[in-house]
Formats: sequence, structure tokens, C-alpha cells
Amino acid sequence: MSRPHQNKPVDNMLDFVFDLPSTSLIMVTTEEDIQRMKTSLMKATLIGIDTETKPTFVPKAQLVGGPNLTALIQIAVRCPKSIEEVFVVDMIHISRNSRLLILLDYALQQGLLENQCFKLGQGLTNDLRELAKSYPTVKAFRLTSCVLETHDLIKYLKPVLTNPISLKNLVKEFLHLNLSKSQQMSNWAKRPLTSSQLHYAACDALVLLRLYDAIYCEIEDKLSAAGDSSAAESDSAISDTASETHNSGEDNESNRSVSPTASSTSTNATVKETLMTLSRTVDFIGQDFSHKASNNKGKGQKGLYGHKQDTAMRFPESSMLNNSLLRGWQSQSAKQWLKQQTSAAPGTSPSHTANNSAGPGKRSAEGSPREQTKRPRRNSFGSNSGAARDAVDEDEVRIPLPKGTGRHVVFSPPNV
Repeated sequence: MSRPHQNKPVDNMLDFVFDLPSTSLIMVTTEEDIQRMKTSLMKATLIGIDTETKPTFVPKAQLVGGPNLTALIQIAVRCPKSIEEVFVVDMIHISRNSRLLILLDYALQQGLLENQCFKLGQGLTNDLRELAKSYPTVKAFRLTSCVLETHDLIKYLKPVLTNPISLKNLVKEFLHLNLSKSQQMSNWAKRPLTSSQLHYAACDALVLLRLYDAIYCEIEDKLSAAGDSSAAESDSAISDTASETHNSGEDNESNRSVSPTASSTSTNATVKETLMTLSRTVDFIGQDFSHKASNNKGKGQKGLYGHKQDTAMRFPESSMLNNSLLRGWQSQSAKQWLKQQTSAAPGTSPSHTANNSAGPGKRSAEGSPREQTKRPRRNSFGSNSGAARDAVDEDEVRIPLPKGTGRHVVFSPPNV
């Protein structure tokens, strides 16, 4: 018996493909490739930037040696006369040659420091930060002007939006195309790259230029709609003024015929001004991204990628801590236990200190009827916490546990 056919929604969107000539895709690995990219960046009117890194499946703080270095930089460049090229920079190969790395640094500065050229990216600020961490000697990654984040552009069009939208969904919404993500989790550190990886990396950068055109039209429509409403209000004001001053109808018609043209001209002029206000300058000049910062293993110091080093303090070997003190530590919070231990005078137990701290005229905690009838809480050792604290001998030396220790620290009492 055949199962009934289930109607499932089918996505009929076409895939986004690399629609430029094959000669417009350049894999940057040599000095000649860097020089060609430098020439394009100096003439660029729009730049789209994306990066690729070998994926990791554990938190960055647990990685030995820090996260993986950025493997690729994809730079889509639009020059005058709508000439477009995509450069895929092999950072792993270039970083092994100091001369190529210096030439690349100088070439990237020609485009990234240009104040009149927008650099569009999906999370570009974070990509530049990872590049500065991966290659701290490259100065071009530390300062970039006119950075446009796709989330900022969408936020301007849709102020209600709070969460960022993925690049795949942006392409689907504005270009009505499907952006493949089949190679996103592939090994980008392995060489040579496959043809699928190269096509995927090039499309991620080229699609940013297409998104810019679509979002530019949306912003232009939004500004023109606002200009039309203001023009309608000005027309009504002009007609009211004309009726009051008894002006001729020809003058009134001429004024109304000029206003739409002036509105469209002002709209085109303000689109780039709006984009300029949405852009930002990414500056990492004052931050230390050298690998020496990651080797500071002192207490409380942060490593290269911002996570703290191992600051867990161990028990000193000379600490003669008995089981009752350990039970008192585990049965109460660390802050309360340390307060009682530091405030207790020599020869007095923590329970006596707590009773005396109630002050004159106040009923102590143990003297209240509620505390007398309350069932004592049992700790992990199976004994009552109150009895464990009272079992401490008065002659024993009380040593407060160091800060930073907790229940996750395994304690092995010394052999007496």
C-alpha cells in the first residue's frame, strides 16, 4: 500500500553563482597578484570583504594555542565603469614569506584607508579583529575607514529589527536567490583548495556587491517617499500662500512642477550621506595583539583572545586543615565562611562568633524558637553542619581558605 503523497513546500529560488569571467577571479599567492590587487584597490569605488577560517568545534578558551588563524580573505572590488574583480588572498601561504606579507600590508592599506570608498561586510568588524589577532604585524588590519555592516543597513530600513540576519537570509530577501553554504564548515587550512571551496569563497564576497545595489535602492525609495510627503506639504503651503496673495495660476503651476525634480535630486544626493552616517571606523591601533600577551600566565591576566588564564589557586601544602573546617567551608557560602573565620578571635569557634554578632537586645539565631525546632541541614559528608562547626577544638589554628577556591577544587588533606 503506497503512502499518500505529502505536499511539501519547494524552494524554487535559483542559486547565486559567480557571474563574472574566470579571469576576474584571482588567487593571490605571488608578488604579481598582490600588485594587481593593489592597482584595483587604488581605483575602487566599492569593496566587499569576507574571511574564511578553519572551523573548530570546541570553545576558544579550551583550544591549545588559541583559535585557528584566518586562512582566506576574499575581497570583491568594483572599479569605475562597473569593472568588478574578486581577489582570494591565501593568508596561510603569504604569511610564510615575510616579503610577501609586507607587500600585502602596503597593498591593503591603499584600499582600507580610503575615506570615500565603502567597505561592506557581514560582521566585518569582527573579521578585522580576528585578522589583527592572527597577523599582528600587518598594520592594515588595525585601521579601516568607512566600514558598512549589513546589520546596520538593515536596521536603518527596519528599525524594529533587533537580531542580526544571516547573509543567506539577506540574499534570499533582497536578491531572491539561494546562497549555498555547503562549504562553510570545510577545512580552509588545507592546501590546495578545491574548486568548490574557491567558488564558495568568491561568491561570499561578490554577493556583497549585489546586496549593496539592492539595499541602496531600498534606501533611495525610503528617502524619496519621505521627500514626496514633504513635497506634498510644501505644495499645499504654496497653494495656500498663492490664494492669500492672489498670485497668478501660472506661477503656482511652475512652482509645483519644479518641486518633484528638486526632490529627486536631493534624494539622490542624500543617499550617500545616509550611508556615510551609517558607516564606522574600525580602530585596533591601541590594542596589543602580539603573541607575547598570550604567554602571560600570571593570576588574573588575560590571554591573546581575551579569555582568562588558569587562575585556580591550590591549597598550600603547609595548610593543616581538618575535616571540620572543610565541612564548614562546604556547608556555607565562601563569602560568609571567610567573614566568620577572619572575624573570629583566636580560641573561639565560628558558631560563638555568629551568636555574639547579634548585638545587645537582639535574639540570636540559635535562641529563636524557629531555629530550635528547625531540622538541621546535612552536608555532603553526612554530618550536621552545626555539629561539625561545634566539634572544632579551641586549640586548633584556623586558616581561611584562599580566594578563588570552591567546591570544584579537589582537596586532599595532608598526611599528619
